[in-house]
Amino acid sequence: MIAMVLTAIFILIVVMVGFSAGFNKASRSSLEEWSVGGRKLGPFLVWFLIGADTYSAATFLGITGYAYNFGAPAFYGIAYLAMAYPLGYFILPRLWRFAKERNLTTIADYARVRYNSRVVSVLVSLTSLCFLIPYIDLQLTGITGVVKVAGQGVFKDSASVGVAALVISFALVAFYTFFSGLRAPAWTAVIKDALVWIVLITMMLTIPFIWFHGWGSMFSVALQKIPNMLTLHAGPHDSIWFSSTALMTAMALFMWPHSSTGAFSSRSEEALRKSMLYLPFYNLLVFFLTWLGIVDP
Repeated sequence: MIAMVLTAIFILIVVMVGFSAGFNKASRSSLEEWSVGGRKLGPFLVWFLIGADTYSAATFLGITGYAYNFGAPAFYGIAYLAMAYPLGYFILPRLWRFAKERNLTTIADYARVRYNSRVVSVLVSLTSLCFLIPYIDLQLTGITGVVKVAGQGVFKDSASVGVAALVISFALVAFYTFFSGLRAPAWTAVIKDALVWIVLITMMLTIPFIWFHGWGSMFSVALQKIPNMLTLHAGPHDSIWFSSTALMTAMALFMWPHSSTGAFSSRSEEALRKSMLYLPFYNLLVFFLTWLGIVDP
């Protein structure tokens, strides 16, 4: 019951913040204001915005489950992010400058102007759409799972409640994004990621001691009981797969439309560089979640 109440309160706060972000009519005064926040977001908001887009249900649920099933190969999630941010540090400011000078707001706009081709722009748009659909589906699946777990013992059919929550949540997010533009996900990202940091740091400080009586004991138990889960092996998840997948994903991270839009919203090149500089701190959380999936008893 407590989990369900807390989940409902959190959702209500996020929705209120999402709509309140658009009370200023300036957020809807132009396409640039609506889609990239007028390029006025500082490094703090850009850090949270890109962080929330990158470290989503795919990370906190997907990577943990991947680690539970396959072990060490799941650490590719840390490897690709460690490579992606240095690339972003050097490339994104140049991309931001080009887009600002020409008032471009999406990666498809950039492709159209940069290569002087409407065909390339359409292909980029269609590719983005095709790959965003399963990505959004994954996020919605995460919402369903959270409500389903939180509703156990409260509702007779928690699965149906989870589906209903999915529909309602999707509608509310669509409405407040339509109303407030990019400022809505930027400010709701602050709430979401602040909660993520608080919860996961608490887990990092408690779970190893609850399950294994300390971090050292946790590593020792893993080495003794599941050594095969801690290394890469010949087969579909070998070192070649690990290296190529990490490199490919790193190069593609900021081709995602939601990631590039977050970069376009920065108020300056320097603010964007600062965001790239501090985004790797999120990998501390990913490491713990990956390890937690491997050693889950």
